[in-house]
Amino acid sequence: MSNSESERHYWVNRTLCDVLYDAKEYIKTLNLTRDQKSLLQSLVSEAQVMGNRMEAGLGDNKDLEKLNEEWHTLRREVKDLRKEKKELTKDD
Repeated sequence: MSNSESERHYWVNRTLCDVLYDAKEYIKTLNLTRDQKSLLQSLVSEAQVMGNRMEAGLGDNKDLEKLNEEWHTLRREVKDLRKEKKELTKDD
């Protein structure tokens, strides 16, 4: 794999946290006042918190989908069991 290919694959797999970490590191190298750097660092940290909340929300949505599927499956099973019970009691 050539160097440009490995770089391309690296960029495809970058996460928001990777980008924000790199931004924090880059801010350290800028020729800014301490207050300006502090403000930029705070903004990056705030973006990181928002990203973490969005990621958590995505995880919650995935959990809800899984629980909803499980609920429907169990509901079908209960319906089938009730039908089977009705048929068994009808025979008696």
